[in-house]
Amino acid sequence: MKISKKEVSHIAGLSRLKLNEKEKESFAGELSSILDYIEKLKKIDIDDEELIYQATKTKNRDRSDEVQNFEEKDKIIKQAPKKSGDFIEINKVF
Repeated sequence: MKISKKEVSHIAGLSRLKLNEKEKESFAGELSSILDYIEKLKKIDIDDEELIYQATKTKNRDRSDEVQNFEEKDKIIKQAPKKSGDFIEINKVF
């Protein structure tokens, strides 16, 4: 598939890029090459291939979500600059 310099100019305009004539010629060739490669990939028959969801076969290590007693909690809350009861107050993030 051949991309024209006019199409490259249009794409550059959408991308807010300023290209000179030499760059347009270069990008036209590069984009054409990329699209030709994509066309080759489309022709590959992958219907009988098994999907790979995890290439390294590693598994997440999960732990149960349980409340745990933290002995230093009161000490930390006393040192906080702002607090509300048993909670530390922080500035809004958003």
